[in-house]
Amino acid sequence: MNTPTNQEFAAAGKANVESFEQIAGTALAGVEQLAHLNLAVAKAVFAESFDHVQSLMNVRDPQQFIALQAGMMQPSAEKATSYGRQVYEIVSNTGAEIAKSFEGKMTEAQQAFVAAVDSAAKNAPAGSETAVAL
Repeated sequence: MNTPTNQEFAAAGKANVESFEQIAGTALAGVEQLAHLNLAVAKAVFAESFDHVQSLMNVRDPQQFIALQAGMMQPSAEKATSYGRQVYEIVSNTGAEIAKSFEGKMTEAQQAFVAAVDSAAKNAPAGSETAVAL
């Protein structure tokens, strides 16, 4: 039996699945951005580490060694701070997009569900007033 109420419930379910797909896509895009960032950082760390090791191999006195090591520490701290900012930005943007999408879709889904329940209540058979009231 295919009543308008069943169609309304099916439409609401479809809308919910579509909403979930959109939210999941946004979350995966954020994960993808983090993966790209992490790969870029890993590549940079490897390259800088090998360059540093090569520089250390050319050191001839302890003063030069100490200066080289000290020179390596400051940029590392700055890069770690920059990395943290980038991660925060990606996570914040992704979270904001998901929240925005979720709020809009939940409002739509709630309205569709209320409409479907109201329609079901109107089409309820006689004698089911108590069940509908619940």
